[in-house]
Amino acid sequence: MNPDGNEPLGVAPAWRPSALSILRRHEGGAVLFHTLNGCLDVVSGAFGHWLADAWESRLSHEPLGLSGFYSKHLAGLAARGHVTSLSLFEEKTLFLQYFRMIRWLNRHLQRQTGYLMLALSYACNLDCPYCFQRDIRARLGDVRLAPKDIDAIWRQVQPALCPDVPAHRMCYVLYGGEPLRNRHRDTVQRLLHHAKAGGAEVEAVTNGLELAGYLDVLGQGPGTISRLQIALDADPACFGGQGHGRARSDAFALILAHVEAASQTGVAIDLRLHLQPARRQALDSLLDILDKAGLLAMENIHPYAAAIRNVPGEHLDDGLEMVSAEDLARFANHIGSDVTRHAAALARLAVAETGPGPMAAEYCMRAKEHCYLLDPFGDIYACYEEAGRADRRVGTYGRDGVQLFPSQAGRLEIGSDAMDAVFPFGLLDGGGCVVAADLAVCADRHVVRRERTREVLLAALGLFASQTLSGFTAEETASGWRAINFRGDKQRDLPSMLQQLAPYVPREL
Repeated sequence: MNPDGNEPLGVAPAWRPSALSILRRHEGGAVLFHTLNGCLDVVSGAFGHWLADAWESRLSHEPLGLSGFYSKHLAGLAARGHVTSLSLFEEKTLFLQYFRMIRWLNRHLQRQTGYLMLALSYACNLDCPYCFQRDIRARLGDVRLAPKDIDAIWRQVQPALCPDVPAHRMCYVLYGGEPLRNRHRDTVQRLLHHAKAGGAEVEAVTNGLELAGYLDVLGQGPGTISRLQIALDADPACFGGQGHGRARSDAFALILAHVEAASQTGVAIDLRLHLQPARRQALDSLLDILDKAGLLAMENIHPYAAAIRNVPGEHLDDGLEMVSAEDLARFANHIGSDVTRHAAALARLAVAETGPGPMAAEYCMRAKEHCYLLDPFGDIYACYEEAGRADRRVGTYGRDGVQLFPSQAGRLEIGSDAMDAVFPFGLLDGGGCVVAADLAVCADRHVVRRERTREVLLAALGLFASQTLSGFTAEETASGWRAINFRGDKQRDLPSMLQQLAPYVPREL
């Protein structure tokens, strides 16, 4: 069977490569990573060549003599989950059961914290083409959250939405529209007042255009805005945002100046680098601008690449993303991305000796407990991409208290129809964004290919192997095969992982 799990490969009479395991050639051999149990293994020499060739080929069988010669190796790799005697259907069925268990455990942990995004207004001082609310902003107008609304959210709404979560375990994220406008200063100040008293965290998603008016409240600790997310969608020549009659280059320069000023306050700054596929060449010039401004060297500034899914007027073919996964790996020293995030996760897994593997069974806030967005109309949403679309609400809040609709509970459940989304990489990306496909119909969204996840993981595995692998000791289990991690566990195949997890979750799962 090929690595996608679609056809028999015949590595050995009893074994086939697990669809949950990926292989990347490296230095005359290959690195194996199992996406469910986290096992990392290196194969080399004659066995490494044979396994890599067999894995990547679409042959239906291998010579019995050769596969028999490596029967000890294959039995060992089976214990670590890389090859399996399960059918593809059996593997998918057991995976979904394990995925549900991990999701249940995560939800139990999520109930200990809370995350509320506050859309202060849907109005904005820029007009970015990829904005999630661009097509509905005009009809939403400039209704705003006021300081008294913040008081109510702090005292009544938050305890109702996030019961038993103390204030110091809450995170509030200012959102919009544009939240850090001068007109919102009183409202922001009221939230910071409550946050300082209760020890809550406050962050903001901002375009940075009016950030000069908030420099005095940026920093670290209660009572400050401790983290900013600022989007820069390209270099000045093709910057998408325009506002207040400014030219594109003027708006870009002003935002960049505000980022430099904010960096001196100690606030953590995530620079979200947006690039449309047609603007791939702009990445080099954007990085050059950031480098000359000294921003790439700042410890509290974290540039990262993010794909744009909604580009009005531009058709995005299924095979076209912002930047290829291999390109993102080559830029790893300068900007973060899904590739570097997964490579860092591999480095953490590489030192594990026992315990579970990857547990990222949620893609974003929509699939998590105690995560909501509140808007100035008194509506509650489960995802910021859905905000402002009344038919996507999961509840309301106001003088009569908080009402969550019965349907909102369904967003946390995993049915058998989710198999195509979560298998085989759901424990690394939660199955991807479930909102994009729904909104694509009404808002010209591009749904990122699921195959993109495999490409990103392969690039991350290559980045990990080239930058980090040599720093880890590995036990040579057999000639040409080294186990990197989880060496304290004798069995980490899928049925064994299920058996280990079962005592910690309800039996009905």
